[in-house]
Amino acid sequence: MRYVVAVILLMGVFVSIARGHSYHDHDLVTVTEHTTITNTSQAKGLALGIAKAQHQFDLNTYNLQGSLAAGSFKSKNAVSFALGKRICTKKTQDCALFNGSVGLEEGDIGVGGAINWKFK
Repeated sequence: MRYVVAVILLMGVFVSIARGHSYHDHDLVTVTEHTTITNTSQAKGLALGIAKAQHQFDLNTYNLQGSLAAGSFKSKNAVSFALGKRICTKKTQDCALFNGSVGLEEGDIGVGGAINWKFK
């Protein structure tokens, strides 16, 4: 149970970090039946999101893992680097994979993190 509480607290830390690094373009987009994305910063953000979505990690290894990914949207390109590490408790052998990534697109930086685990 302590392990689940620790996971929930760490997710709160990741959300706080993500909010601290939010983008500065506050354009509002009205969603209609067919929304067209034309804003340059939106295209850059989507390219970065595509790059960061490509990272995959193995829950079955204890080794440090790395991943390099790229994404492109409407001629905007982004690159992302991520690290992941599986950590287990000694007593109960409950394990979680902690991973985080940093992405770069034309000078804009995006960060993210996650905690992954298996249910028994």
